Amino acid sequence: MKKSNKACLKVDNEADTFKITGRMLNTATSLYRAAEILNQVHNGKAEDRSEKDFLTTFHGVPILLAQAAEISLKTLWYIGHNENRNTPPHCHNLTKLHDALPKTIQKLLEKRLAQISNPSHPHFPMPYREGLRTILEDHKTALVEWRYIYEHSHLNFENVFKDVLNTLLDVGGQLHSQWREKL
Repeated sequence: MKKSNKACLKVDNEADTFKITGRMLNTATSLYRAAEILNQVHNGKAEDRSEKDFLTTFHGVPILLAQAAEISLKTLWYIGHNENRNTPPHCHNLTKLHDALPKTIQKLLEKRLAQISNPSHPHFPMPYREGLRTILEDHKTALVEWRYIYEHSHLNFENVFKDVLNTLLDVGGQLHSQWREKL
């Protein structure tokens, strides 16, 4: 009989779940930081950049940010469902992961990121997007699509996604800290 290589997290109790969510937050933060490092190269001096640097940033940043968002959403799922020993939805779809979160966490995220101003017109009062979920919906399959960019003729990934990821990481970190105080 062939043994599966798929790693499974062992979650026997709340303390295990707490440790796993801490590792997940660290992983998501590291992926986000890696995307920021690539952006620093991209935004550096023109004479220091090559076409390969541009393509590395162009291809790598959306994948890293989408992966970080997926892990952040799954972390929030574990935090919100820490009393049961189930696992979050096994998918890469950011909207499905968001919609699987407890309503209290969805409301907290929406309150934190109700509107995002248009970065090209910062003084214009109309929001660029209405809410975190709308942006997740627009980028729901970003991880899969950007991993296979060569199969698509056109893909979009907005800089505003960083605001979403900052919100996910911030809320995840705060809820994780509150949970630690209860343990």
